[in-house]
Amino acid sequence: RSALHFACEDGSLELVELLIKHQADVNQLDKRKEQPLHLAARCRSVAAACNNQVAIVRLLCEQGADVNFPTSIDCTALYLAAFYTCENKARVLLSHGANPNMRCDRDNSFGSPLHIASMKDRSSFAELLIQHDADLNLVNATGYTALQL
Repeated sequence: RSALHFACEDGSLELVELLIKHQADVNQLDKRKEQPLHLAARCRSVAAACNNQVAIVRLLCEQGADVNFPTSIDCTALYLAAFYTCENKARVLLSHGANPNMRCDRDNSFGSPLHIASMKDRSSFAELLIQHDADLNLVNATGYTALQL
């Protein structure tokens, strides 16, 4: 992983800004095929770092991060934001062109961000995705739409 990967994961906004100022590659992959944006899209640290990560997601998007790039198991940053219930990050990603209909995992067993929002009973998150053209008829590997979960 690069220094930018670690800074994004830790929610260190100042360090992310400094690294980008010095030409850090916002689309660089680590060995798990994750970009810094994937790490920032998760919300696994303390609240303060999570708040910084919203700003980091915005900054990475503004600097040209590929919002629809899939990880090694085909999860996008938007899917990760849905999985970790980071609605503010999802809002930023969607405003930068994230596709709400990209499914995670090669066999689609995890479904789409809307499947995750539905499984976690996050209606406001689901509404956000639907406002951005999430497909209500998209099925996961078991043949279920988000509404059927």
